[in-house]
Amino acid sequence: MSLTPALLRWLQEEAADLLAALTAAPPDEADLLPLLTRLRRDHTPAQAA
Repeated sequence: MSLTPALLRWLQEEAADLLAALTAAPPDEADLLPLLTRLRRDHTPAQAA
């Protein structure tokens, strides 16, 4: 799988969100969980039926 420009932009935006969450205040699981859940949901391959 190669990184398309759109995927690269998306990864940069997500990385910026994660960095902002980590540097704004000490990490708290409740703050990071929604972001990590979204990352996992958005980029987990669909399971074959």
